[in-house]
Amino acid sequence: MFPEQVAEQCFSLQAGVDNCAMSISVVLNEDGSMDDVQVMPSTVNPLYRLTYHETDDLLRDVTSEEEPELFALHNAALLRSQYRKRNGAVSIDLPDCKVVATFPDGVRSMPEVTVMPDRQESSPSQVLVTEMMVLAGEAMARFCSEHKIPAPYRGQADPVLPSEDELNELPPGPCRAMALRRRMTRSVTATGSPGRHAGLGLDGYVQFTSPIRRYGDLLAHFQVKAFLRGEEPPYDPKELASIMSRVASQQQDINRLDRECRNYWLAVYFSQQQRPGVS
Repeated sequence: MFPEQVAEQCFSLQAGVDNCAMSISVVLNEDGSMDDVQVMPSTVNPLYRLTYHETDDLLRDVTSEEEPELFALHNAALLRSQYRKRNGAVSIDLPDCKVVATFPDGVRSMPEVTVMPDRQESSPSQVLVTEMMVLAGEAMARFCSEHKIPAPYRGQADPVLPSEDELNELPPGPCRAMALRRRMTRSVTATGSPGRHAGLGLDGYVQFTSPIRRYGDLLAHFQVKAFLRGEEPPYDPKELASIMSRVASQQQDINRLDRECRNYWLAVYFSQQQRPGVS
């Protein structure tokens, strides 16, 4: 949403320097539920940054005594995942890939297309990040609801999923995952009060963790920061709903273009595999 230089520099957390941030604090109960939500502007100075692969390596190769904070976060993520599953969360693990087209010689008629596996959501690091982001979204929904802050609450009606017998008739893996995905209902946005998000297994959810790349998250920041300053939020529920409707329409167009572009380069990749001399 923002230029790359801005998004990856002053708008991102840089190691070794003070960074402005919004911090969300909760008390995590033994069953994975949360209490005592607090939201505050903060200054964060990360000691170092870790990639997903580096985090996976640490969780595998070191002990909890050596990296107590990292293991505490991972254990909290596992607890949250179990809590959401008990509340009906639907986990769909579909394989994905990344498609990259490059023009090494500047000849646009002969691109090099590479297809590589994308990271799997079941890796320990990805579970950790995903669960902390979802926890933040649930916390923000509760915070906004308790303080009567209009916000873009995300919801999803309960789907009618295939029975266990129906799933057992399908090959395990992507076939079963697609059968689940096709039964899921569309997510909706409400701005007056939170509603259940069946896919996540939550009673309320506000996307808040990606204001750099999602305009809805940025709007949520506008609303909450105004409240924390003791001001009226800039948008009432009706105004916020109107903006989010336009955002959703534009996002659909972006998703369609992204899908068509990806499919085009996948077609080019498969056509290249059929050429003589191309392995």
